[in-house]
Amino acid sequence: MAGYEGVNCDVDIDECASSPCMANSTTNCTDLVDAFQCHCEPGYNGTVCEIDIDECASSPCMANSTTNCTDLVDAFQCHCEPGYNGTVCEIGETSDCIYCLENYRTMDVTFAST
Repeated sequence: MAGYEGVNCDVDIDECASSPCMANSTTNCTDLVDAFQCHCEPGYNGTVCEIDIDECASSPCMANSTTNCTDLVDAFQCHCEPGYNGTVCEIGETSDCIYCLENYRTMDVTFAST
């Protein structure tokens, strides 16, 4: 019978004994009859956790920063264009010219838009 060994085929073979799961998932293996199941660490996927999920694939960075995303394990980092900041470059700064009636001059004001 597949998945068993011994004289009477009554000893279940531990398919997890060979550590088939990758990406630090060796302790997250469940032995099944003639099979195993890997329980992947966050950031990994696949039958044996062989796929590093690309968190940048969904284009999480805003403000034209989609090409400036670094994929990390179970995370990403946006590299914002000048004038933008925030975790996903969601905070933009603009410069407006305000006419100051008191001094008849203009002044630049920088503010964060939401």
